[in-house]
Amino acid sequence: MNKFVNSIILFLLTCPLLAQSADSLPDSIPTAVPDIEYTYQRRTYEIADIQVTGADSYEDFVLIGFSGLAVGDKIEVPGDQITKAIQRFWKQGLFSDVKIVATKIEGNKIWLEIRLAQRPRISELIYRGLKKNEKEDIEPKVGIAKGNQMTPNISD
Repeated sequence: MNKFVNSIILFLLTCPLLAQSADSLPDSIPTAVPDIEYTYQRRTYEIADIQVTGADSYEDFVLIGFSGLAVGDKIEVPGDQITKAIQRFWKQGLFSDVKIVATKIEGNKIWLEIRLAQRPRISELIYRGLKKNEKEDIEPKVGIAKGNQMTPNISD
């Protein structure tokens, strides 16, 4: 059993080496965004469009639906709708970075971009010092499978 614990500890220590670097984020993210004045007076905008970047493993319409925002919705800026959408993504634990930014504002219309950075996926599990039957017994108990994303729950 001591070899098993050592194997798990070794695995968890090497996981951060598999994480995405900032260089792997999409190059299409614009750096200039509209200036929004955060004052006590809120402005109401109608969402004209929503784009998703940085989450290639998921369909955009799924992530937009998950955000709770939709084209045609009226939102206040600053307001709770954007904050709640970001919190929904954080609760899932699938993304290491979540941002929702306004890419364009014209009149009372606002264009939003949901910028996500996915957590890395497990590409390989290596058990050292275990026999094949011991490995087969342990795999279901560990609950980590090849292809799953590294969430905070797994790495803790």
